[in-house]
Amino acid sequence: MKRAASNNIAIARNLSSGLPQVPPDHVPRSPGEPFRIIFLSRISPKKNLDFALGVLAQVRCSIIFRIYGPPEDFEYLNKCKSLADRLGSHISVEWHQAVPPERVADLIAEHDLFFFPTRGENFGHVIAEALGAGTPILISDTTPWRNLAAEGVGNDFSLEVPEAFAARIEELAVQRPSEVLELRARVSRYARDLQARDESVASHRNLFRTSRSYAV
Repeated sequence: MKRAASNNIAIARNLSSGLPQVPPDHVPRSPGEPFRIIFLSRISPKKNLDFALGVLAQVRCSIIFRIYGPPEDFEYLNKCKSLADRLGSHISVEWHQAVPPERVADLIAEHDLFFFPTRGENFGHVIAEALGAGTPILISDTTPWRNLAAEGVGNDFSLEVPEAFAARIEELAVQRPSEVLELRARVSRYARDLQARDESVASHRNLFRTSRSYAV
């Protein structure tokens, strides 16, 4: 007979497992090379790619915007492609399919910014992967990843102010090489610190201990 359920509830956090212990190599931009931005997610309204393209319409600097991910809504995909076609000649948009998990960190590390203005995430594993790759992030304030500017690793802005996203992209695009290296080092340290914390491991252990009381 099963034991009566306890009133104690144990909550286990999401684990950012699988992040690289050492961030992948990043190839700095050559002088005059466009600022490299990556969006990596499913192509669906929730992930808000159309918003990202709208932000880029406000940006004046030279950009390569690479989009990786499988389409879930082809009507939405066509809408996004139409928005991309309207961007100025200083914005180059590349469309790519999904990539295998083992390739994600290296791919993100090849870029100068991870741009993900999602409409909402319970956790956002791809955000953790971007941090683990040492790449600064620019996201919405609809995820648990908040106060990024205070940590010096990125920004989380309200979707009500798309101009804030555009302004931040332009600021990052003109950083000096030394500033870029310093920022990426700070992102890598932040990711390593997150991995080093044992709070997630402790919460999972607590969950397993508590679950034993429900065993047959």
